[in-house]
Amino acid sequence: MDIFLRDPIENLRTPTRSLLAFLVISHVFILPIRSEVLRTFMAELHREYITSGRREILDGKIYYDAEAKKVVVEVTSPIHQWMFLQKFETLIYYPQERKAFRMQARSDAVLPFFQLFIGCLKEDIGLGDLGYTFSRYEKKDDILISVWIPPMRFSKILGEAVLKLQANKLVEVQYKTPKGDLYSRGEFGQHVLFGGYFFPLDVSLAQLAGQQKSLERVTYSNPVFNRPLPPSIREFKIPEDVPVKNVLW
Repeated sequence: MDIFLRDPIENLRTPTRSLLAFLVISHVFILPIRSEVLRTFMAELHREYITSGRREILDGKIYYDAEAKKVVVEVTSPIHQWMFLQKFETLIYYPQERKAFRMQARSDAVLPFFQLFIGCLKEDIGLGDLGYTFSRYEKKDDILISVWIPPMRFSKILGEAVLKLQANKLVEVQYKTPKGDLYSRGEFGQHVLFGGYFFPLDVSLAQLAGQQKSLERVTYSNPVFNRPLPPSIREFKIPEDVPVKNVLW
């Protein structure tokens, strides 16, 4: 959800959906990643998002707790904002405005650019767990390409998924329409090795079809793996005197 502006309700109508632009159906591309390798993750975050001639830039920090299946984002610029994603709920808090919003969804709340980051814990980034079936391998120069077919129940709205690996590093993901046209593409670079896995610190996501075409680029810096999250993150609570407005997503 692109909830990085001052009016979250307005965001629900327009750019709120941009962070989820790559979830063609609300629950189709949620990757059920479980691994003992990655327990926690922290990094500084820079995000650029471009759509319809509009450009948004934000900076902040991201925290991930694998056991709790929780993602926390603190936006420090252009405004101060907290976002908590856990299970079916996204909680947004604006400290300066003393406003908070709780968004309920029918499926797990996710950030696509981060799901693809932790998706590197699996060679198929979790496609097999979603019902995708391996179709074939191809090779072009030093790029290994695997093609995946969507589950039958989604075959009328989803096409093939294509993964490209170079030296065991995920470098590109493509999602296609049933007609074979390119719907969206993810590109990955600046990989860092941890626990035998290559995690991309540079993630670019492009939505190439549909009404709202967009380009999103996220870069992580100063990554920290498997260190205890700060108490201020683990124990963070919205002040009791701040009203929380419920929004059905």
